[in-house]
Parts: sequence; C-alpha cells; structure tokens
Amino acid sequence: MGSASIYRRRLQRIGHGSYLITLSRDWVEAHGLKKGSEIIIMDDGPSLRMFPADTLGQRTVQLQLKEREDPRELSIPLWTYYMQGADEVVVKSDGIISSDVKHSLRSLLLEMPGAFIVDEDAYTIRVKVSSDIVKLPTDGEVRKMVGFTIKVYEDSARAFMEGDGGLASEVVERGTGVNRWYRAVIRQISLWTRDPEVAVASGINDSRELIAYVLMVRDLSRIVYHSTHIARLASQLQSAPSDAILRSDFEGMSSVVEEMITTSTDMFLSRDVGRIHAVLRRMKRVRELEELIGVRTFETVRDLGTAVRLLMAANEFRRIAGYSVAISDDAANLVLVPGAPGRSAHARALSDPYIANIPNIYFISSRQGLYMGSGSREGDVSHGKGKGANV
Repeated sequence: MGSASIYRRRLQRIGHGSYLITLSRDWVEAHGLKKGSEIIIMDDGPSLRMFPADTLGQRTVQLQLKEREDPRELSIPLWTYYMQGADEVVVKSDGIISSDVKHSLRSLLLEMPGAFIVDEDAYTIRVKVSSDIVKLPTDGEVRKMVGFTIKVYEDSARAFMEGDGGLASEVVERGTGVNRWYRAVIRQISLWTRDPEVAVASGINDSRELIAYVLMVRDLSRIVYHSTHIARLASQLQSAPSDAILRSDFEGMSSVVEEMITTSTDMFLSRDVGRIHAVLRRMKRVRELEELIGVRTFETVRDLGTAVRLLMAANEFRRIAGYSVAISDDAANLVLVPGAPGRSAHARALSDPYIANIPNIYFISSRQGLYMGSGSREGDVSHGKGKGANV
C-alpha cells in the first residue's frame, strides 16, 4: 500500500491577474509530465484535485480462466473490477471455453448494470461496460435504491403478518436485485475519484461525501438482505402468528421499523438531520417489543420449530432497525461538517477551521492524482520537502 506525500506551498500572484503555485517535481516526473502538459483541475470541497489528462483513458483488465475452473469462481474478481471502475474485462482461456461456461459468465454479467459482451471467440470473451451508467446524479440513483429497499421491506413484513407464502417467495427472488443497485452505485463512486466527467455528473462536490454514500448503499443492501430473511421465514411458517397479543406485538414492531427506515433515508436524501433522536427513540421501542415477543412466544407457542422461527423473525426486524440507525448516522456524517457551506443550521453552528482567508497551500500527492487544500495553522498538515516544478 503506497503512502501519500504531503508538502506545503505559498500562493503567488502574477501582476494583477492570475495566481501561481509550484508542483512537486517528483509528482510531475512520476506522471511523465512536462512543460505544456495538460492537467485537468476540479473543485473538491475546500480543495482542488488535479488529473494528468493522459491518465483518463480506458482501463482494461484480464482474467485467466483455468482449465476445469468453475466459472462462478470468477464472480468475485469480475464484480470487484466492475465496481472499481474497469471499462473492459477480457476473460481468456488456454483451452476452448465451453458453452456452459459462457452461459455462466453471461449470468454473472446480469449482476453488472451496463456490462455486455462485445466480442468472443473459442478462447476469449471481451466484456465492455457502458459509460452512460455512471454519468447520472448519484442522489437520483440512491433515491431509486431507497424506494426499492422500502418496498422490499413492506412486502416482506406483509407476507409475514398475513402468512402469504406466494408473496414471500416473490420477495426473496426480487431482493437479489439489490446487488445490482449496490454494484452500480459503488462503481460510480469509484470512478468519481479518477474521472472528472463522472464527478461532475454525480452531483457530489466533495470527495469527503463519498464515504457517507458508500456506507448508505451498504446499509440499504443489508436492510434488503434481512428483509428477505423475514420473507423466507414467512414461507416456512405458512401462516400468520395465531396468538392475538403476539400478532399485535409483531405488527407494532413492523410499523416502528418501517418508520425508522423512511425517516432515516429521508434524512439522508434531504440533508435534514434534525430527526436523529426520533430514530434512536424508536430503536428503544423495537428492543422492548423484541423482548415482549420473546416472552409471549415461550408462553403461547408449543411447536418448537414455529417458536424458533418467530424469534428469528423478531431478531431480523430488530437488525433492520439497527441499520436504520446506521443510515441516520450516515446522514449525520454527510451533513455535520465544520464549516461546510450550504449545510443545515446544525452544521453551520460548528466551528470553521477554514473561515479565514489563508495564504498557505498544501498538497497531498497520491496515485489517483494531486489534491490541493488550504491550511490555517502550524500543524494542520505535515511539512513535506519537495522540489518545485512549474507545469
């Protein structure tokens, strides 16, 4: 794992016009730049990001399919390269790729929105990923994923409360689609770090926000995962809880959890974190109901298998509530940033280390590009030593 270099520069002014800074010679030479080389610069919150223009081309990776290897074993590297922004994946084999293997690979591609086979022969399959899939507003894609998640939860809870095995089976099948949403959004976030066009299209103006978005889509995917577990339990039970009090407690828990999901996701999308404590209070109620359900189940349910499944269902509802709390935390981390402009009153009330007009400039050099930000006090950044280079 490479380490980033940090060094400090002072802002210079040329006459009454432009401002000037020098770049590290090490960074310039590492990227093969010279006088006249084109560099793309974009805003990134309180910083600037610089990309050497000639590093923004297509990224192709190759996967070797070994003889008699189960093509499903390619799923992890294939999906990971997709999420990490590969534009093209070439699957090669020393032997002839059988029709069964090709069929399995096509099934894997169904889990990668925008991916399709552009060329193949007996030994090679070339997969291309459309660039259009990532040039969409990230908020819009996350909003769609939120809608999908809420509907899966609602139908899972209804299947459980009504003992509807048919609906439960459909929800389990539908729930697998969340992986497509997850991979597509993670791919967009990954490309944000290296492709300015994707960054601008995404609507995310500060790389710090990427962490919150990654956590958000992960938490949504976990809610869908646990919702489908409730649907599976509904399929196994084949009937609603028969005890009236037990059924009432489950209905209460289901309703509270749904409120938590809708409140926390709306907080994230609206950037309004004023309802965090309401979510936390509901979490306390969910725990109380889980305990009541446990006691009532042992008192009234005679069949051991049924009792175990009811307790498991209560646990799944509680875990979904926990991920709703996590989403409210994601929203807080997105919004409550000292000094970030255009945030809510909660954020603006915090201290602002960047409020002053600062002449000191610092750089952080990494393989992804060059980050430039401002520092206000001694100790804000490490003092690196680097030779200057004008580009």
